[in-house]
Parts: sequence; C-alpha cells; structure tokens
Amino acid sequence: DFCGPSAKHVRYFDFLQRLKDMAAGRILPFSLIICDPLSNSFVGPVPKDAIALAEKAEVDGNFKCYNSFVDPNVTIKEYERSDEENEMLGLNDIKTENY
Repeated sequence: DFCGPSAKHVRYFDFLQRLKDMAAGRILPFSLIICDPLSNSFVGPVPKDAIALAEKAEVDGNFKCYNSFVDPNVTIKEYERSDEENEMLGLNDIKTENY
C-alpha cells in the first residue's frame, strides 16, 4: 500500500516550489541569505548569459563586460569565520608550517 509522501517530503517540495516561484518573479520581494563559511557559493548569471559574457571577456581581453551585469540589489558581506566555524570545518587542526 502506498501511503503518500512523508511530511518531510511535502515540506521539501513546498520549499522547492517557493524557490521556483521566486525565480519566476511570482513572489516578490524576497531575500535570500547565504551563509557560506568556506566561500564556495556563487550567485551569478544563468549559464547561457555566463557563456556569452565569458566569450566577450575573452575577445575584449578584460572583464569589463561583467560590470554591467552586476545586480544592484545583491549585497555581499564578507566576514571572518568564528572559531566554532573553523572547528566545525576542521580548519583549526590543519598544520601549515614545517610539514
């Protein structure tokens, strides 16, 4: 017997649908806060636009074409990781001298 999706499954798909609605402009305004202690996140142009920008930068020999693509509503806030974050990421135990 199939008893249907779990509550966790339903919440996850509701969350994904809200993200899709935001991306489509059906839910405005919204804020997306990304906390990334390793600085691995990237928010940028869709792949088709990214390819066109990369090709233009290569032809021009510089990256000035990206300046017009910067979203004025995006705020980037850099911060120092806390000791707790470094510990969680295993960075406090890295030996960087005399190895």
